[in-house]
Amino acid sequence: MENLIDIHKTNGEIFNKELIEPDGFRSFACKMFDVMTDGKDNCENCIGENFNQLIQTIRDDFFANYTPSQQTRTDFYFTTYILWLYLLVERIDFIFDVINKDNKNKLFSDFQFKNFVTARLIKKWANFIKHPKEFIFSHWPQYIMEGPEIMNGKETVIIDAAFVEKHYTKSDTRIKELENCDSVIVLVPDLAKLTSSFCIELNSFFNFICDNKIVSEYLKSKSTLQYYYDEIVETAVAKDETDGIVKTVADTTSN
Repeated sequence: MENLIDIHKTNGEIFNKELIEPDGFRSFACKMFDVMTDGKDNCENCIGENFNQLIQTIRDDFFANYTPSQQTRTDFYFTTYILWLYLLVERIDFIFDVINKDNKNKLFSDFQFKNFVTARLIKKWANFIKHPKEFIFSHWPQYIMEGPEIMNGKETVIIDAAFVEKHYTKSDTRIKELENCDSVIVLVPDLAKLTSSFCIELNSFFNFICDNKIVSEYLKSKSTLQYYYDEIVETAVAKDETDGIVKTVADTTSN
């Protein structure tokens, strides 16, 4: 079984390859920025930029600037990584909610259901982390990476993808088998596979926005500022001119 150091390195390589443009500067989320600004240099689009900034944060601060050690606990690494990915999932879900309020458009609903399976799984794991329910009544649960060598007794409760799908979809679902249970294993999914499939889904989301003009135009009306950078330049120039006048007056006065 791979250690966390190797797993982290593999996840980072997949993340960079699948989500960062070949020049290493922009993420593929910037395609949304380009479409919703019509490629104009003086416009700003916050949807593309917000997705891009979050992807860059994960790339730089989680993958590039952090490395787990031999002492890093599996539950710490898994929790941290899932919650960072979950932030992206919530943004995807929000955009779908905006363009398809209450799931009234079956075409959009079916597209989201069929094409974002891993995103839903990440959300279920995040629900497990944030709202553990009866998991807090279990004694010394073990976090183990998914693999063929897992051994468990007859009374062991295995918390895996199927388990969180069943018990952490609705908030009112109770999990009696975890109460006062002293044999619980949290089976952490194959994170390389999860990373790869989620990156595919993210790119599918970006393409969905960019390739559907009705969708991109609607979102553009909520998220794009025209002449944004012109105003910044004008403000900077005006400030420079004002500072220059103040400096000139000060120099004159001192003379």
